[in-house]
Amino acid sequence: MCGTACDQVYPHIATGFSDTSAFLRELTLKSMLVLAPKLSQRNISGSLLKYLSKLQVDEEPAIRTNTTILLGNLASHLNEGTRKRVLINAFTVRALRDTFPPARGAGIMALCATSSYYDAQEIAARILPNVVVLIIDPDSFHDPILFPVNHGRDVGWIFDQGDSPNLNVKIR
Repeated sequence: MCGTACDQVYPHIATGFSDTSAFLRELTLKSMLVLAPKLSQRNISGSLLKYLSKLQVDEEPAIRTNTTILLGNLASHLNEGTRKRVLINAFTVRALRDTFPPARGAGIMALCATSSYYDAQEIAARILPNVVVLIIDPDSFHDPILFPVNHGRDVGWIFDQGDSPNLNVKIR
């Protein structure tokens, strides 16, 4: 499946991740939405995720936001071990704590889009503590995104048809 994309195209495109031009970094990032599904796990885990990790702390807020969106879209192309190692940290430690409000919103949306990859323990211990603090975020950008949890009205999105026999937890 890798072939030409891995061997010939990707190494040249990947140089755009470290370009001094923010415009080129962002275009390179956006091109990965099409190219990444064709890459091998070795290229995704070994190279692409390292570039994306650096872009999550880029000086340009739009690049940080788009990096989070891309990671959410690429989740299905990551193997289980890589998803466990990368996604929650990328979305909670970096995106939800970003100073740029749309980046925090992208983190919430990415968590929702990838919710099927987390078990009840991860949701309760690692995700919810980072999401609930956004309820008191003075930035109103999050209000439509914070699900029904908004201002403590309803936490029904947490308790659903989960896979835990004792605690049914799942993000819709």
